[in-house]
Amino acid sequence: MNGIDVSKWQGKIDWKRVKNSGIDFAFIKASQGGSIAASAISPFTDSCFKSNITEAAAAGISCGVYHYLTGTTNEDVIAEAEYLISILEQYKDLVVFPVALDFEDSRYTAYHKTFNSALIRIFTDIVKNAGYTPLLYANRSFLRTHIDMSSLSDLDIWYARYYTPRSKEKTPDDLPEALMKKVTVWQWSDSGTVDGIIGKVDMNVSFFDYAKVNVIVEEQEKAPPFAVGDTVEIKQASVHYFEGGAVIPRWVKDDYDHIITSDTYYKKQVIKSGS
Repeated sequence: MNGIDVSKWQGKIDWKRVKNSGIDFAFIKASQGGSIAASAISPFTDSCFKSNITEAAAAGISCGVYHYLTGTTNEDVIAEAEYLISILEQYKDLVVFPVALDFEDSRYTAYHKTFNSALIRIFTDIVKNAGYTPLLYANRSFLRTHIDMSSLSDLDIWYARYYTPRSKEKTPDDLPEALMKKVTVWQWSDSGTVDGIIGKVDMNVSFFDYAKVNVIVEEQEKAPPFAVGDTVEIKQASVHYFEGGAVIPRWVKDDYDHIITSDTYYKKQVIKSGS
């Protein structure tokens, strides 16, 4: 999937032309913790956020958003995350790609990677608890030196890595294998050109269609509940009875019809195609 990421610096964008040029997704800047030069945070919304996300979604582009972090205390990071969630509320249905944390400010190079990882964890947990998929944006230096990724192994990575000449044909392979497996989006250039945008724009490739996964989840949530007495099939592809539960033996999947005797599990309603 081909994508871009944009902010107010791209100015007025013709999103229909962007879509027609072959762009599938866009990460749109939503907010920032404060001025780069300031030590204290003062969260603000990108001036083009509203027009970008509404017009991009209307053009059929899968939209994600990002926030540029500047806080250096737990309290500041919480405040930034809560600010982001508050401005996303009215656009929640338009955000089908992840909510990314842009972690690249030079102030974080002064701190130990364990401290930085704790800040990232605070922010991304708030994003996740609000019902979004969190994503960590970082470059090679930050991922290797300034972030303890061993404590963030559940996070997908949006990797900023440019080669010379800049091309999306050279897929990154210069991080430890465990990290490379978590790279779902690659920003391969900060100087691309796209019809509908005046000037340069960041170019990305996504190896994973988050929007498609979200559609599946929504369909599962809308599916009717099981009824007591229903006969159901356990799919061969199923691994666990429920997330984190016991492994389903092959003989169970092969040899039995399964009759529902209860439509709740730990007081929660059981939904077809769901856990």
